[in-house]
Amino acid sequence: MAEHEEEEEEVEFFRDLLRFRTVSAEGPTGVYRDCAEWLASRIKELIPLASTKLVEAVEKKPVLVVEVRGEDPSLDAVLLHSHYDVVPAMEEHWDVDPWAAVEKDGRIYGRGTQDMKSVCAQYVLSMARAYRAALNRAGGDAAKVSHLFKRSVWLTFTPDEEIGSQDGMGAFVRDGHFDRIIGKVCIALDEGMANDAQDPACTVFYGERMPMWVLVKCEGPTGHGSRFIQNTAVEKLLTMANKAFTLRREQEALLGMTGSGCKHCEAKKLGDVLTINLTALQAGVSTDGGKSFSLNVIPTSATAGFDIRVPVTMPIKDVRKMLDDWCCEAGMSWMFDPRYGHDDRDIHAVWSFDESDELWATFKNATEKAGLKISREVFPVASDSRFLRVLGIPALGFSPMARTPILLHDHNEYLERSVFLEGIAAYDAIIPALANFEAST
Repeated sequence: MAEHEEEEEEVEFFRDLLRFRTVSAEGPTGVYRDCAEWLASRIKELIPLASTKLVEAVEKKPVLVVEVRGEDPSLDAVLLHSHYDVVPAMEEHWDVDPWAAVEKDGRIYGRGTQDMKSVCAQYVLSMARAYRAALNRAGGDAAKVSHLFKRSVWLTFTPDEEIGSQDGMGAFVRDGHFDRIIGKVCIALDEGMANDAQDPACTVFYGERMPMWVLVKCEGPTGHGSRFIQNTAVEKLLTMANKAFTLRREQEALLGMTGSGCKHCEAKKLGDVLTINLTALQAGVSTDGGKSFSLNVIPTSATAGFDIRVPVTMPIKDVRKMLDDWCCEAGMSWMFDPRYGHDDRDIHAVWSFDESDELWATFKNATEKAGLKISREVFPVASDSRFLRVLGIPALGFSPMARTPILLHDHNEYLERSVFLEGIAAYDAIIPALANFEAST
């Protein structure tokens, strides 16, 4: 196949994947299964050595598990993980149909181009390239191609990452499917993030802040809206919210600072500080389900939702105590939002290693071979990697998207065609390096 034809087919694979409207809230209606089954079918076409399995840890939310067995399956495997669900798209703010995978001026537009269907496609297409290379070495005789690498490579495609992963990778790990099906893994790759359009480097995330999605609820007296009712629910809630906003300003002021005054020390980045954002408010007296409210009646309850991301340098128990103290002072209570779940072990998801670590060195050398510059950081957002790191699996968050504006969850999300193809080439170097890795001890 000519190189141009190969690239066209690879881009079309990506665009076909983007056309599945796998919005987290809509997925269980059937589009999740449609997407997972399509992926399984195409993977079997592109990588005949692959075996595929759909696992429903939660009904109507299939996890696609793919194995490409290595020469020595007893060795710990390499895991390539991605999620195939996406966030909603406010179509009135898009210049193109977010579900049509429009290609225009060298850019591929669509919800999920950056987060993270590009990586889903790049894994598959790089493995397909490896199979074609092996087939060529065998003179076109498929019977002579029994493996691609020394270690087995597993690919997992999960739903619901955008809404906390509890019914996706969380359930897959929690219910024992991961241990029973995949077993031992020496290293895992997951999603990263685009880098600034002026930045030629790709960021590699070795850990992430702990997400805490909490609901704060308070009760208070009711009465006529014309009176000075004391200690109302909303008044209590605002007292707590003001504490949160003060902390938010303090943490934001730390960005760019070294914390020690040393000009040679690395400046603080988003992953190094705590963020707290008030993302939901609910109050008011309504008789029609919230379409209208009685503005002359003081509500007896008020609820606020907060998105908190705790840096690895801050103990989770300290944040819990802070919330306890704030709520105690104001006479209210807080809880984790049950829709998102929470790891009661309060473990920060971090792979601790130094530059001498052999796996890290193998990954880094492979990226350099691919012509990429990389930098290490703590991921400022949550990803499925946290479930893997809690299992003790070294996991790196990496999306090869240099020179690309960060548009995940944004309107008109896109990825340059050239950047997408460069990403496949990056995995052409990285996957074989990891899957043929031989430890010195």
